[in-house]
Amino acid sequence: MKLLSFILSTAAAVGILLNAPNAQANLVLNGSFETGVNPGGFTTLNSTDSVSILGWTVTSGSIDYIGSHWQASQGSRSIDLNGITQGTIAQQTLATVAGQQYLISFDLAGNPDQGPTVKTIGVTIGGSGLQTFTFDTTGKSHNDMGWITETFLYTATGTSTITFQSLTVGPAGNVNFAAYGPALDNVSVTAVPEASTWAMMILGFAGIGFIAYRRRNRIAGAVGVA
Repeated sequence: MKLLSFILSTAAAVGILLNAPNAQANLVLNGSFETGVNPGGFTTLNSTDSVSILGWTVTSGSIDYIGSHWQASQGSRSIDLNGITQGTIAQQTLATVAGQQYLISFDLAGNPDQGPTVKTIGVTIGGSGLQTFTFDTTGKSHNDMGWITETFLYTATGTSTITFQSLTVGPAGNVNFAAYGPALDNVSVTAVPEASTWAMMILGFAGIGFIAYRRRNRIAGAVGVA
């Protein structure tokens, strides 16, 4: 039974380590867009606006900064990347380190008010190529946005800029009026531990568990002799 206890405690330690990326520091400032001007239901922000949402700049087109208009993924605010037209937002100079791998994570939904049904978002970070993701708004509503978490890995070459852009056009392909786009929330960029680090940490936890197991055996033995 004691050996089983040791095995279970070691397995639990490994389980904690497997979730370690979630505990890494998020390099993105204001990733859930909670700090900024009061958007009310929502407010439209236009290109070059770098003050309305802390840490973020609208670099092209327009976006809607969403407050009470619909359910956020985290907190009470989110983004519709289509304001009146397709929009793009960026966060400058993330402190990524050359050669380090990072997990990019964000929550995606779509404006359910009007078509197209499938919303498309494009993501770039540093010198990486464009990553595209889609979200189907069928059956979704303001109170049930159906947020999903999207992730991908990126190896930095130095400091990085992360950019999110709408690839969603309006009815009949109209890019001049495309007001119903992909919704964005809960953005994070976190370092992924290297394999050697994982191995050393797992061995360390296993060693600690084994020492504790041996110590319990010795104490039990001493008590039995007495």
